[in-house]
Amino acid sequence: MRPVTLLLLLFVVSGFAANAQFTLQPQMGIENPLTKITYNNGAYYTPLEAQLAPRLALRLDYKSKLGHGAFLGLATSRSGVDYTFTAPETGMTSYTAAVGNMQVRFEGGYQFNTKPIYFKKQAVSKTNTTPTVSPERKGCGGYAYRSHCGENYKAAQKPKENESWFVRIQPSIGMAVVPASKGSVETSVKNAQTTYTYEAGRYTTALVTGAGFEFGAARKRLFTLNINYFKALSDQSASMTTQVGGKDVVTHFNSKVSGWNASLGIPISLSKTKQTPKTYTEAKQVKKTSCQEYYRMKCRKVI
Repeated sequence: MRPVTLLLLLFVVSGFAANAQFTLQPQMGIENPLTKITYNNGAYYTPLEAQLAPRLALRLDYKSKLGHGAFLGLATSRSGVDYTFTAPETGMTSYTAAVGNMQVRFEGGYQFNTKPIYFKKQAVSKTNTTPTVSPERKGCGGYAYRSHCGENYKAAQKPKENESWFVRIQPSIGMAVVPASKGSVETSVKNAQTTYTYEAGRYTTALVTGAGFEFGAARKRLFTLNINYFKALSDQSASMTTQVGGKDVVTHFNSKVSGWNASLGIPISLSKTKQTPKTYTEAKQVKKTSCQEYYRMKCRKVI
């Protein structure tokens, strides 16, 4: 777990140094894995019907100029199942099952971003006839100057940005890795009774895909609802050898895991905000002195 944590910290520090568009997103929600077991290469069956568990995650997103980018994060997972029995010959019918310990999962992949979808369209304001945009040529003695009032008026009459609620869809695909996770069979003796426990659902790699729904208002991101599906890709097989009637009996196990999770995240921007350029009304006015010097005409708003 230490190398993964150090890698995440390095990723965050590099984000500050490069002044890129990075977003840190703490998440909290639930995960519902489904672990199935096969006993001696038989049909798969489900030892536990419910494995619902809380989910905590921390995700770092990079957004390029095109609106897409990679993501990297850590998340908790509790897909393991401790499958316990006392006799190999009856282990498929006489057993107990319990949810395994919480594990840390490393995730990474690529995320796409759609344009904002506004819940309310921007109202079109009614304005008077716009003055001529082309510069007006005026004279002053033997000199001439140009009036830019029409251009400034056009800039002032630009429609305002939509400040209503919006949603942005963020589909993603990636991989998940659980370090040092491997299914095995443990043997223990309690009250002179030998018990065997197969650690099912201990996958090392998985495919992760899903979508996020980012909600906001007035171009400000408020929260993100993430819904993902995952499926284990690594082999989770294990075997054990016991003595039955003086003969060696080999018992084979295997398991597969899939499931979904849903979480709510708060996006925290790590990028510096750009300063908005000054409008023409804030520009420094040039004092009129004479016709021979540069002359800037004052503009009046037409009501």
